Amino acid sequence: MAAISLAISGCGTADYNRLSNERLGELRAAAKFQGLFAPTPLDDTPLSIRIPVEFTKSYKPDSAYPDDGDKIDPKRVQPPFMVIPGLKVTYEEAASGPNGILVPFYCYVAAIPSKPGDADKLQADILAQLKETFKDGVGAWEAKDCLMISGTVLQWHMLRAVGDQPFLVKENGKKTAQNLPGIFEIWIYDSQQYIVLVGWRTPTAFTPQPPPAQGEAAPPPAVSVTKLDMAQMPVLTAGTLAGNAAAAPEPAPGQPAQ
Repeated sequence: MAAISLAISGCGTADYNRLSNERLGELRAAAKFQGLFAPTPLDDTPLSIRIPVEFTKSYKPDSAYPDDGDKIDPKRVQPPFMVIPGLKVTYEEAASGPNGILVPFYCYVAAIPSKPGDADKLQADILAQLKETFKDGVGAWEAKDCLMISGTVLQWHMLRAVGDQPFLVKENGKKTAQNLPGIFEIWIYDSQQYIVLVGWRTPTAFTPQPPPAQGEAAPPPAVSVTKLDMAQMPVLTAGTLAGNAAAAPEPAPGQPAQ
């Protein structure tokens, strides 16, 4: 409270209480963002965003990748069923499946310049692309109010698709493509200067390969491998978008929140 007192010295009691409550509100809001890294700038834009600390690896579309060679596999850097325009960086981490198999999950961050009407067209195009792959597993665009550290709100739009999708798993030291049940969400924010897109993709379960057929043996049960909190992390990350073109204050710099 000492910092608050210094900041508002000379104010009356009513002003003191108001400013104190505002500051306490900001501190409570900031506590919700624990588990996110410090702001990451989006190349060639005035924007930044914060990503969950679960993601320890990041790649550009032209990055090398240990399992892919001199250039990362396009099916890893982008969702294998669509191309996110203006992709800046892809984050990848892996969860342990049965028998030591590593199953990846992703966050994709993109930004493109925009003019009026572009966001509506892009949303229609993304919906059509996802319906080609997921059919009835695609929902409708939903408005999402995302609380910022400042206590103000940014309104994003989110689309979710659920169903089997390819993941490049690592088994016995080698990558293989396997179709697994999973979730894909794409979040869009239109600042009128830039459209920002954040995609989230995670498997929800992994079914081990069945043993050699012996009669009518039951198939092995699916094993949950979801490591990304899809109920919390997308909306928290969306609330950290900052920069002049986001009409929002820059989050406080610093080391990753623990």
